[in-house]
Order: sequence, then C-alpha cells, then structure tokens
Amino acid sequence: MYTPRSVRVDDTRVLRDLVSRYSVGTLISCGERGPQVTHVPFEWVEGEGGRDAVMCHVARANPHWRDFEGGGTALVGFLGPHTYVSPTWYDEPVAVPTWNYAAVHVRGKARLVHDTDLLRAHVIRLSRQYESSLEPHWDAEAMTPEFENHLKAIVGSDEAGGRGDHAAQSGRMTPFGSILGGRSECVATNAIHCSTT
Repeated sequence: MYTPRSVRVDDTRVLRDLVSRYSVGTLISCGERGPQVTHVPFEWVEGEGGRDAVMCHVARANPHWRDFEGGGTALVGFLGPHTYVSPTWYDEPVAVPTWNYAAVHVRGKARLVHDTDLLRAHVIRLSRQYESSLEPHWDAEAMTPEFENHLKAIVGSDEAGGRGDHAAQSGRMTPFGSILGGRSECVATNAIHCSTT
C-alpha cells in the first residue's frame, strides 16, 4: 500500500485498536491456484517479544488455507472509517476532492493452526467480543459437544506482522485545521483523524 511518511502510523496501540474495531479483514494470497481472497474476522494476538500477529479461522472446506501449508505469505487488509472530502470544505481557494480513510495492512508468513486448544480459545475470544453486547449471550462453553464438532470443521491461521503498511490519510495530506470546522460534513472526517493518530 502506498503510504506517504506524512500519513504513516506506527503506534501499535492505534493499529491494534483499528483492527479490533474493524476486525473483518481481507485475507489475500497468491498460490498455485492463483490469487485467493477470503473475508473473515480477525483478532490481534500479542506475541512474545513484540511479535504480534493477527489470527483468523476459515472453514476447512475453503481451499484458501492450503496456500499456507508451506508457510506462504499472506496479506491482510483492514479498512476502517472512510469518507469523501469535498473541495468546498477547505478554507483555501484551490482544493481538489479527495478521500479520507484509515487502513492497516499486515503482511507476513502465515502459520496454520490445527491445535484444537488454540482454535477453541481463539473462537471463544472472538465470540465473547461480539456476544458481550447481546442479550442473551451465546456461551461456547455451554454447548460443548456441538462446539467441539464444529472445531473440526475449521482451520486457523495466524500472520505474524513481519511487515506492515499502515495509513491514515487526511484530505490531500492537508492539515485538518484548514477544513472549515463548522460544517456538519466534517464530523466523519475528524473522527477518522482522531481515531488514527
């Protein structure tokens, strides 16, 4: 991802927050069957020695996971908030339309996870993250026999963040101070800026 230095974000806490809030990522690989793309929820996993990773699982029936049998490279993209920026929103007389967005790309060697205990813990953490706001909650541990059978139908993968591309673009790389602050259309734009810096 093209990431000018002026919009690059390297703060791991900010990146982890964006991935947690916009956790459905685009898993991309290019193996023997050509380019493969799968959209799945991920979780940010803190690793030892600062080697964090993002982890997901896919259906065993989905052939995408086979691209990683030999430790292939994966690219995962997360798109956060985004919005159009009108030239009319700037104080300056000459401006062009642009798009503001926050995105995180994680690239690294994928490692398949077949360990049932690791997969169980991963699925429970993901479900608890999303079930916490629902009533009643679904509890994976209360449905042990069915849950255990479903674990056999998935394959986990984690991508260690060997190389990451992180961007938070503000309009045309123009400071937000030059955007007319009183406009209601700027609310989404400012939310992007605040959530990524």
